[in-house]
Amino acid sequence: MMKEKLKRNVLIFIGIIIIAILLVFGFKDYSKMKNKVSKPNKFITNIIKKIDNKEKFILYLNDDPNICGSACSDIYDIVSFYEEVYNLKFIEVNKSKIPTIDYNKLLKKLNCKESDITYPNVVMIEEGYAKERVNSVVTEELFKNALIDNGYISADSISNDVQIDYNTFWEYYKGVDDKLVLFYTYENPDSYKFRGKVLRLSRSYNFNYSVVYFGLASSSLIADELDPKIDGGFAIPSLMIVSNSGVKDSVSLNDDAKIEEFLRKNNVITE
Repeated sequence: MMKEKLKRNVLIFIGIIIIAILLVFGFKDYSKMKNKVSKPNKFITNIIKKIDNKEKFILYLNDDPNICGSACSDIYDIVSFYEEVYNLKFIEVNKSKIPTIDYNKLLKKLNCKESDITYPNVVMIEEGYAKERVNSVVTEELFKNALIDNGYISADSISNDVQIDYNTFWEYYKGVDDKLVLFYTYENPDSYKFRGKVLRLSRSYNFNYSVVYFGLASSSLIADELDPKIDGGFAIPSLMIVSNSGVKDSVSLNDDAKIEEFLRKNNVITE
């Protein structure tokens, strides 16, 4: 009986020691975690400083594409294109990569709440506040118009690179005059590189072309029509000359020399 009681007391004592050790180390881990969480996020802190210093810049608020869909991945290529060809700089704030407490501090500084935002969201910062906020930037047209309206790019600067809808393309395609048309898509990163090269050439040699976004449901009708009329088939991205319900010539190689050769051969560049 005495042995059993002694054994039970020893076990209780050992249990108390183990619990005490766990509590001590658990408290230390909690303290570390608390300090880590409470430490201000430098990235967000620097953005808030830029706002307080009344700097002029553009934010785009984004989220995980698995949550907000393809628009949150498409925006990367759109932003990269405008950074490159218009010498702009954008700052991305991805909600999924920022601690909630810090992200909310930024939203408070922007005078908005999470419920006010549909991603991706573009914010024009000027004179210490959000001058303009554009929700749900799911197309390049929305993005471009926001930049024009707020003076970041001029309407004249995009006159070489003109977006057209599918109905306008069909009019060009069936018309008697040759039309230079560029096809691109958000899903292919090479599209914006290709388009950027064509745009730079258009500025150097002063020619215009039309741009068609390939990705809507009815775009398959265009592919079905053009594919048999192009050597090697219809490709994205591509630049082509269309008229009289046919394709006079096309190029899809993402190469400056090949694009310029195509333009010279078809007398788009005559210098």
